[in-house]
Amino acid sequence: MQEKSISESKEATKNNIEIFKIAPQTQKCTGVVEMDCLVVNGELFYDSIDGFEFENGYNYELEVEKKQLCDSKNPSECPQDKGMYQYTLKKVLKKEKN
Repeated sequence: MQEKSISESKEATKNNIEIFKIAPQTQKCTGVVEMDCLVVNGELFYDSIDGFEFENGYNYELEVEKKQLCDSKNPSECPQDKGMYQYTLKKVLKKEKN
């Protein structure tokens, strides 16, 4: 049986699977620049979801992996051009025309 190091085990606990309900239209939002944001679970979503191609006019329910990229207690280590998390599409659970 192969043992995992403490750092590997700690890293594994930083990955969560979440369900995202995506509204059928994007909304204008302002982060560093003005852009179109997805509306996820009723709130503006400023990040991207790797592997997901949004199509206007459809409601989506997605299974998404949320991976922490840096330590929130030490934000200076976080990449300046990205958020604290990386989101990756695991499965499209539902896609319905609005």
